[in-house]
Amino acid sequence: MTQLSDLDREIAESRDRVLAAGRALLTFYEPAAGAFIRDTVATTGGAGTPPVIGKTSTCRAHIALVELYRLLVEYDRPASHTVSDTGVLRDEVSAVLRDLTERHLAALPSDPALVRESASNGYNMFTDAQVLLSSVLRQTTRPLTGVGGDVSEAVLSLWRETEQNLRAWEGGRITAGDQTHDFITLHAVRAGDALGLARAEPQQWWPDLGVRIRRSILVQLGRHSAGITSQFDPAELAFSVALLHRFKLPDYRPLTDRSLVVIAEEQTADGSWPTSRLISYGGPQQLFVASFEVALTLAELLISRLDRGEHGNVDPLLGVLRKTLQLVDNTFMRVGARAGWCNDRARSPGRLESWATAVVLLFLIRYHDALVRLRQERVLLGYEVAAGHRRDIPWPDLALPLGVLTAPDPSHLERISDPTDDGTLSAAIRRHFVEPIVTHPVQRPSATSLLLPGPPGTRKTSLVQLVAKALDWPLLTLTPSDFLRRDNRGFPDVALDDVLNDLMRLRRVVILIAQCEDALRRPRGAGSLSGRNLATGLLSRLNQLRRNQWVLIFAAPNETRDNLDPAATRADRFDFIQEMHNPPLTAQRRYFRSRMPQAAAQTVLERALSDYAGRVRANHDLARTEVTFALLDQLMSRIRADESLLERGQLPRLIEELARPGPPTLPNGD
Repeated sequence: MTQLSDLDREIAESRDRVLAAGRALLTFYEPAAGAFIRDTVATTGGAGTPPVIGKTSTCRAHIALVELYRLLVEYDRPASHTVSDTGVLRDEVSAVLRDLTERHLAALPSDPALVRESASNGYNMFTDAQVLLSSVLRQTTRPLTGVGGDVSEAVLSLWRETEQNLRAWEGGRITAGDQTHDFITLHAVRAGDALGLARAEPQQWWPDLGVRIRRSILVQLGRHSAGITSQFDPAELAFSVALLHRFKLPDYRPLTDRSLVVIAEEQTADGSWPTSRLISYGGPQQLFVASFEVALTLAELLISRLDRGEHGNVDPLLGVLRKTLQLVDNTFMRVGARAGWCNDRARSPGRLESWATAVVLLFLIRYHDALVRLRQERVLLGYEVAAGHRRDIPWPDLALPLGVLTAPDPSHLERISDPTDDGTLSAAIRRHFVEPIVTHPVQRPSATSLLLPGPPGTRKTSLVQLVAKALDWPLLTLTPSDFLRRDNRGFPDVALDDVLNDLMRLRRVVILIAQCEDALRRPRGAGSLSGRNLATGLLSRLNQLRRNQWVLIFAAPNETRDNLDPAATRADRFDFIQEMHNPPLTAQRRYFRSRMPQAAAQTVLERALSDYAGRVRANHDLARTEVTFALLDQLMSRIRADESLLERGQLPRLIEELARPGPPTLPNGD
């Protein structure tokens, strides 16, 4: 199993590769045309004439640049006021995306040929699939890029045409005279699914398509098993398996596992795959599948498998992708002002392609994202975690740009047990923590931390649980045992460093630091957990986590604010502090009225609670405890079970009984 430290290193290296590939892709952009040139060789009319604009290449570049822009935003430090290398590149990418969005893609309704008609293959399904996905991202990434437009009727009409051909041909083809090729099928299906998700109308696929794909996989595996190498195509097998995984036919897991083993066996030492069959025989230009396309599909498949919790073959699949990195590193070239890659099936002197360069960039981004996901999963395995709702997203690699990464539901906050007199706690949590995340294009927090002091039973933990549900984020709970079990021979700083390093690797997670009163209480001697060393170390490390701005941190000591160490309540320690206490009468009234709609019951219950509060105040009766939310729940439960409690003054006696400290006395019985 790959170690976390190795994943850290690989993620950093993959980030650097992504930045280099992004800069290379930008060298193919022609501002005058508002589009990308196809390659460094083809011209419109011989030497000295303008280069050919690639319609397919422009859309593939747009898709890759959208993902690059998203990654650059993720690596930005929101509080930083310095200009970084990623910031400069982000500005360059932003300008090109604006140009593509407002000029090239916006022309689809008025001049479809400008966007769709390929110079080499005319109107074809593959180019249309790229146009469709670009058009969808043009709408869904508007909050991210600041530019875009709604999906037009021209886009919907284009999808209807594509879907009709998919049905008629049982998959994707460049021309009607070609054989079906699942490289084309894959891109058309991804585009259709993206459009469905963007419109909140999931695409309904006909069963025969999945059956045909499964049959194709069985044929390929049979040829491989029989040693019929002349007809075996590992590249197309990869595309078919990605589709099978999306459609989840009953035996897709064993077929996927076996196919991945075969694909890995067929990869050559330099990271490429044997030449696959032509995509098209009927067009004027022969089309070959690049090894980069296979690696991109496998990286997307890895993300899908991690998203479903399928961890078989993860490390072997990573090994395949690492070998492709060698191919990426060894085939990078420069030709004049252009830089990038060429299809490894169609190399020629001085030839670089924007299409191949966009695919390499997208592969590197997907590889980076897969590593980040894998690292997060392995960190979470070491802690107590309540997972967020696992959504069935057809292509999880597209989830964030499509706006469907999570399913936030702020209505969960309405269930917060609010002890404040004015009842504004839920609204404050929504305004300062939930809404900034939900509206941020990569779901990044603004305020990141809240200190919740208060005695046990004041619903601190349930508040944090509801915030995690509202965001649809995992909830990681830290307790003193997490530090003690990692303590290295009595050195608490080592244990703290281990835990903090883990937390710094996380994204979009709610962290609850529970039972931390020993670390945050006013100094009264050495105390437990190595006394003040832990308190000082914990608070300083929490500042690092806050500045990272990827998680929400809630510290919930079972102690009142007055008894906390002043170092813990300094303005620079937490973004906010909210003392949690047992509800006063106004909060009690608000709580039971929201849960018990019967007016008569409300009146009787309010009178009984008011009388109880008055007796406690008048008598200073220490034998009676304050009314808690749990006590209110018990009262309402008993009333629902026996409405006669509302009569003959029985409620005051029941409140006295429930408020008595400790467990109830064992009743006499036969």
